[in-house]
Amino acid sequence: MSVRSVLPAKCASVSSQGERDTLVDADEFAAHVVRYAYPAALVAGARAAADALLALASRGVAPFVVQDRDTALAGLAAQLRRDALGTP
Repeated sequence: MSVRSVLPAKCASVSSQGERDTLVDADEFAAHVVRYAYPAALVAGARAAADALLALASRGVAPFVVQDRDTALAGLAAQLRRDALGTP
């Protein structure tokens, strides 16, 4: 099973390689954290989301099951804004 993120290409995604799920581009994200001074809340939210994706992938569960891609992306963008601002 291959799990692909609906996030923009520059965001990390999960990829299944054989029996092991891996986080792709985590090193690039870490470099961007420093370069662009990402807020701690955003970094924590991204890491929590990555952990959740890896947990789902390890169980063989597809994390993004949506009927409408635009609705899914709008919801994701809203959640990222809330996470960045530290609001529920």
